[in-house]
Amino acid sequence: MANGSLDAHLYRTNDNGPLLRKKILDICIGAARGLQHLHVGVEQGIIHRDIKPVNILLDKNWVAKLSDFTFCKLIPNDDASEAILDSGICGTPGYMAPEYIMHGTLSKKAVVYSFGVVLLVVLCSKKLHFHGHKATLVHWFKSSVKNGTIDQVIDPYLIGNVRIALA
Repeated sequence: MANGSLDAHLYRTNDNGPLLRKKILDICIGAARGLQHLHVGVEQGIIHRDIKPVNILLDKNWVAKLSDFTFCKLIPNDDASEAILDSGICGTPGYMAPEYIMHGTLSKKAVVYSFGVVLLVVLCSKKLHFHGHKATLVHWFKSSVKNGTIDQVIDPYLIGNVRIALA
């Protein structure tokens, strides 16, 4: 793709910071729309199983394109098929939902969790690191919310420019 992957643009600290952050927000919205289409816009739902910044590609107009469908699964697109058991757990550690890792329960919600981790990576402008099987960024963020120190975790370009609702 002409502009590479989202991953290639997340951690840059240059003079175009605020403009780049606006583009990245638009890219995230586009990726979310792509996931929604995979979940409900096709005859059979498609579960991606490996959503992460490197798998969100950017065309010449900076439009997000989901890539790497190596591990995708088809599930019926009805209310009765909320989740399926997956004996061959696939994906990237840290981005996978805990219930998927522990029980093999694959659902659209598990993909939404993965996308939430992508959004957390974008919000913090930090790569996901691991300590054992735990993603330290996720735990660091949770502890920052609990301790009221979230301003120390998020991207400095975003402080004062976005409103964060923590429920």
